[in-house]
Amino acid sequence: MEIVFLVIVLLIVILFFMKRIGNIKSEISFEDSLKTIVDNEKFFYKEFSLKNDEGSTFTGKLIFGKSGIFFVNEYENLTGSIYGDDDKFYWTQVLEHRKLNIANPVISFRNFSNEFKIKYSRDFSNLKIYFIHCFSKKCRIKVKSHHSIIYTSDFKDTIEKYKDEIFSDEEMKVLMEILIQTGS
Repeated sequence: MEIVFLVIVLLIVILFFMKRIGNIKSEISFEDSLKTIVDNEKFFYKEFSLKNDEGSTFTGKLIFGKSGIFFVNEYENLTGSIYGDDDKFYWTQVLEHRKLNIANPVISFRNFSNEFKIKYSRDFSNLKIYFIHCFSKKCRIKVKSHHSIIYTSDFKDTIEKYKDEIFSDEEMKVLMEILIQTGS
């Protein structure tokens, strides 16, 4: 009887650590995925930072591919549950004993992309801009959005689902020059 009990406890401990190791793996997969898509020359990227109207600074990655431009932000330190939608100015982060308002990144990035579109739409009339917001598995995402609000472990699959090629090789060269010149 004691042996059965010990085996059950051992299995529970093993399953617990396997889950923890899986979460650690998913935390590093964002950088691994980014490296994979850049290495195979489907995409190229640049780090960027932007300020919203309130003066808050957001940093992320500006990724160019034949299917469009992706503004990608990673939220690796958020915990708890995240609630919100595209149009609410603030999202809610629910922790064990309190609720916090956090700036809605969709609104902030929308403003930046509108400026970007206006600036480059004459050169690229078919310019498509996508948002991808990556959260670690330390939190639970409860957000309603038309944009990709995902876990970092899903980044590679998410960005590769955009298969429509709207830019030619020549336009990609021009986009690369724009990317190099785009201030951060």
